[in-house]
Amino acid sequence: MSTSPATSRSTEQGCDPARLASYLSLGVTGALMATATGEAAIVMIDLTNVNGQNITGVNAGVSAGNKITISNWLGAGTGQLELCNSYSGYWGLDGDAYSGNTLQFAVNGSSSSFASPHNFGAGATIDNSATWTGSADRTTFRYVTSSTFTSPDFGAGSFMGFRFGTSGAYYFGYLEVTWNASTNTFQLLSGAYESTVNTAILAGATSGGAVPVPAASLLALMALGGNSFRRSRTRAA
Repeated sequence: MSTSPATSRSTEQGCDPARLASYLSLGVTGALMATATGEAAIVMIDLTNVNGQNITGVNAGVSAGNKITISNWLGAGTGQLELCNSYSGYWGLDGDAYSGNTLQFAVNGSSSSFASPHNFGAGATIDNSATWTGSADRTTFRYVTSSTFTSPDFGAGSFMGFRFGTSGAYYFGYLEVTWNASTNTFQLLSGAYESTVNTAILAGATSGGAVPVPAASLLALMALGGNSFRRSRTRAA
């Protein structure tokens, strides 16, 4: 079977218009469906060196009857972390303001409930929808006054949510923790925070989720594909 000169030229040059249109269509459609992605900026916390403190031991390495106070615990603007081991009737973690920046932990229900840190399961969303406070009598695992208030156990796969910053500009994070009420012991296992302001984090996440490329980028991709197709048809003519 004979082949026309025009068809031969486009085939030899690898610019079959029909085939190119098919490829471009698949490419642009694929880009729209799978959108190019970037990684959200999740920062892992080195619990062996939190502003000079190793807080990985039982009860964060704090001796009985004492507490550790870490100002700007993750760097400037991250608030103050306190770790208590039977200090003034407290066992556990609480946050505080430092240099105008607040550290708070998520608690169950009302922020007036004693010893009620919220237990986030792996994959749970930590964001502004939680109830937040920095008060030690709410966020620690045990609080003893004339009465004793004790949180339920935090077993494997348990996380405390925290946020730091100023009103309207918070960064969210988690600490993987265990708490055993029968022995009055807690331990910090891992931690991370989202470095993009007002962006939720999933409990236990170690890398960011997919961030869609802005629509303008996809439009540019489509325009580029269209221009390539038109140039190919011109050469094939």
